[in-house]
Amino acid sequence: MNNIYFNGRCKALETKLLSFVQLNEIIKCREVNEVINLLNSYNFLKGENVANFQDLLKLLEREENEFLIFVKRTTPNESFAKFFTLKNDYFNVESIYIATKLNRDSYPTTLE
Repeated sequence: MNNIYFNGRCKALETKLLSFVQLNEIIKCREVNEVINLLNSYNFLKGENVANFQDLLKLLEREENEFLIFVKRTTPNESFAKFFTLKNDYFNVESIYIATKLNRDSYPTTLE
């Protein structure tokens, strides 16, 4: 794989991601049903049957696995793929990034 293909493919798939505005709306939800309704309104659930929090977690886990498979199959840089497939390291960096973008004062700095 080459960098041009990988970057183009990532850019095309980026249109399917939630925006920061949408993420903020989800964060403000107090109940799972509110989250499910929002995700449906964003066409994110794509007809999936999500009735409760466990169903939502299964969906998120499947999306995460699809992302990891995509990275492993298409990245031209093995080090990049290794970074994103190290679950704890990736999620801590992701948490810090999101906290910074949302202007939160504190964010996790240790592995759980």
